[in-house]
Amino acid sequence: MKRSVTILYDRIEDDAFEAAKAKGEDTSELVPVHVMLGRALAARGHEVRKIAATRDAERLFSELAADDSEVVFNICDGLEGDVKRATHVASILELLGKPFTGSGSAAMHLAGDKTIAKQLFVSNGVKTPRWAVIARGELRWADQALNFPLIVKPADEDASIGITERSVVRDVRELLDRVSAVHEEVRSPALVEEFIPGREIYAAILGNERPQVLPLVEWRLKDEDSIGSYDAKWKEDHESYCRRADVFPEDLPAALVERIGREALAAYRALRLTDYARIDIRLAADGTPWFLEANPNPFLDEAAEVAMAAASVGLEYGALAERIIECALARRPAVDVRSPLGARRIAAA
Repeated sequence: MKRSVTILYDRIEDDAFEAAKAKGEDTSELVPVHVMLGRALAARGHEVRKIAATRDAERLFSELAADDSEVVFNICDGLEGDVKRATHVASILELLGKPFTGSGSAAMHLAGDKTIAKQLFVSNGVKTPRWAVIARGELRWADQALNFPLIVKPADEDASIGITERSVVRDVRELLDRVSAVHEEVRSPALVEEFIPGREIYAAILGNERPQVLPLVEWRLKDEDSIGSYDAKWKEDHESYCRRADVFPEDLPAALVERIGREALAAYRALRLTDYARIDIRLAADGTPWFLEANPNPFLDEAAEVAMAAASVGLEYGALAERIIECALARRPAVDVRSPLGARRIAAA
């Protein structure tokens, strides 16, 4: 079925493209996700519109209220680069009663605060490394005994913001230095977590009533002590790793793959995630999967992990986008369009 779709994205994507163009840089491969998504949906016959979100909340609210598309494809992972405001965008869509893709504001808040997410992991039988949270003047331990090495990361950031090669610490001095850096540079509480040497595994999940775990993807790091720092993920000239290569691990026993899928689904449901998500896992040398965090509305670049996993089961990029849209519409009650803001819900047909 052909749909009218509005793609909602953070305007910073356009700003970054224009800045690179102004510097004379090669922008042939610098294609924003909203462009990829729009092309893919248009090629399949859908009517595509776009809204670029900024911190001007009044303007954003007005633009969304006036939009009459069937569904908003929400890939707005922040406002002008501030990822903590992604939850606010979902809240506006909810207030307006707009059908939109991805997780709602409650799920984004639960997943965005890594300490809350880890507590929900534990209570739902999902194995996660022991941790503590250190804020200014406050110390809350999840367990009294944390063993070095530890990794220090912001408790409420995304996309590896605040994570560097110095984030793995091996003594108290390094720990205090890194905690101070997170407090001062990122302005976030510090999550201190037992570091798990091993492999970086991603489990993409698609669907709602019967969510599907897609084939696992591995980010091949240089060695078991390497981490996915911000620079390693986003800077092409980073030299810490030999190369970034997403692969489908073929050496994992079937029982382990099944266990990872089962616990990934438990994490997905515990955090109330919807439509699609990516669960990040550290696989220890002894074969134990440790669940680190969940990513609602994960990066939907056609070369990224979710799209890669979907393509491996026959869902190429455009078909994946359509599946996400249908998942969103299937779980949304119908909306009485006579309401000025489209917010008066009626019984689903």
